[in-house]
Amino acid sequence: MLRRTERGDYPALAALWHRAFGDSEDYALGFLSLLERLGFGYAAVEDGAIVGMAYLICDLSLTDGRRVGYLYAVAVDEHCRRRGLGAALCRACAEDGRREGRVIATLPASEPLRIWYREIIGTRHALYRGWETLDAGGALPVRSLDAAAYNARREELLAGRPHLCLGQTAIEAEALNCRSFGGGLYAVGECLCAASFDEGILTVRECLGPDRERAAAALGKALGCERVRLMSAGGDEPYMALDTALPADTVWDLAFD
Repeated sequence: MLRRTERGDYPALAALWHRAFGDSEDYALGFLSLLERLGFGYAAVEDGAIVGMAYLICDLSLTDGRRVGYLYAVAVDEHCRRRGLGAALCRACAEDGRREGRVIATLPASEPLRIWYREIIGTRHALYRGWETLDAGGALPVRSLDAAAYNARREELLAGRPHLCLGQTAIEAEALNCRSFGGGLYAVGECLCAASFDEGILTVRECLGPDRERAAAALGKALGCERVRLMSAGGDEPYMALDTALPADTVWDLAFD
């Protein structure tokens, strides 16, 4: 049986999250605590136990006014895989999102997943990203920001450019994501940086403002790193898959990967 998730499901969902992705149950519970304001989830239930889940993050929009539904954290318990539950969960989330008039987006981690999502929910168009690795160093002032302050400055820096806009709950979820993995939201000199650690390397997932490389390197030094990975819009790595086309210069940057 597939149904919408409920508050009483959260401990079981967090445990499934930990089994599937290896993230802490505390992180999963933090995400779930935001879910009622953030979007919704679907659970697959068998014999009273939750064996699958998927979420649609809905507190997102594009600068042209279209609302976005971001498919996230699709997981099925190992003993229940290869039965179509993952596909059914994805379709349920996408169909509900489309009924609300949303553009459906997701972030496939590999080419086979890009093909699978295309077949299941029709996400075909992709934005692209690139990465560069920098030596940490330099001396710029670094200041932690709360979610609201970061989002307000982000909108100022992206004014006039097509981009993904995050509502207050979505930016809170993004801050939770970054901080749960050793990073956070920062002002670095005149730039904004959203960063977290991935296998011990500081990954700057968004850096907006002048002299991005210098800001990312300075943040790495401030956080005690030797090397920094900096993401850039464009590049040759397929990034966000959608069920509609977007301008190639759309700034998405912040995702829940």
